[in-house]
Amino acid sequence: MFVLWLKGFFGYILKWSGSISTDRWVFFRTAVGESSVLELNSFWGRFLGIKLYDYSEQIAKQSPILFFPRTRALHQLFSNYPLVVVFIDYQGKVLRQDCLRVGRVMMQKGAWGAFECLPEQKWQLLELLDNEKTMRQLLN
Repeated sequence: MFVLWLKGFFGYILKWSGSISTDRWVFFRTAVGESSVLELNSFWGRFLGIKLYDYSEQIAKQSPILFFPRTRALHQLFSNYPLVVVFIDYQGKVLRQDCLRVGRVMMQKGAWGAFECLPEQKWQLLELLDNEKTMRQLLN
């Protein structure tokens, strides 16, 4: 019951703060089509992360890869599925790639930012990391 209330509360806060959000979308081409990255700069976007989207097989194909600039740590405290996490330095070089399990926190010394996606999207994340134009756009 508390979880449903909490989800409703965060949904209300996100709708209210959506007009002043500093989050931005970046689109890039993959071998299969077009994918998207959501750069999270707002407090609520960074706090909730992938919980901004309800997880299902259909959503997994449409949810964006999340990018958290200026961070060295990510958590998976309010979710019930694992995520693929990649930490990068300020030049876009991969420092660590791992699976973040439920109820865990992951930190990386020297990281400038981190990408987070569902396991079904790992191939998109790898294509993003190889796409120099999109990486330059995200790092600037």
